[in-house]
Amino acid sequence: MNFGNIQDSDSGTIRKIKQLIDESDQMKDEVEKYKELLNKKELEIKKLEQFERQRTAVDEMSVIKDEIGFQLMNSDGHLKRDEEVKKLKTEIAELLAEREDVVILNENLLKLKSENEKLINQLRYSNVQDSSDIRDSGQMRSDVEQRMTDEISQKWQSTEISEISERRLRGMNKIFFDTLCSILNNNVI
Repeated sequence: MNFGNIQDSDSGTIRKIKQLIDESDQMKDEVEKYKELLNKKELEIKKLEQFERQRTAVDEMSVIKDEIGFQLMNSDGHLKRDEEVKKLKTEIAELLAEREDVVILNENLLKLKSENEKLINQLRYSNVQDSSDIRDSGQMRSDVEQRMTDEISQKWQSTEISEISERRLRGMNKIFFDTLCSILNNNVI
C-alpha cells in the first residue's frame, strides 16, 4: 500500500473542501450584498409609490378646488357674498392696523417704564451732599414720580382701549370666518 498517495489524496480533498468553503463564503457575501441592494431598491420603489400617491392626491385636490371655484362663480348671490367678503376683509385690515397700534403703544410703554426705572435708580443712588440737595432731590423725585404716574396712567388707558379693539378684532375675525364657511358650505351643497 502506498501511503503517500493516500495522503496526497486526503490533502487534495482537504484543499478542495477549503476551496469550496471559501467559494461558499464568497457566495454568501454576494448574496448578502444583493439582499441589501434589493432592500434599497424596494425602499426606493415604496418612496416613489408614495410620492406618486401624494402627487395624485394633490392633482385631485386641484381639480376639486377648481370645481368648487366654478360652482361659486356660477351660484346665485355670488356677487353679494363677494361684496360681504370684501367688506369683512376691509374691516379686518382696519382692525389689524389698530392691533399694530396697540403693539406699538405697549412697546412704548415698556420703554417708558424702563426709562423711568433708570431715572428712579439715578435719583436713589445720587450722591447728595447736604440737606438742601436732599430736599431738592426728594422734590425732583416726587415730580418725576408724578409725571411717570400720569404718563403710565395715560398709556394704561390707551392700552385698555387697544385691548378692547383687539377683542373686537377677534370677534370680527370669527364672524368673517363663520360667514365664509357658511358661504362655502352653501355653495358646495
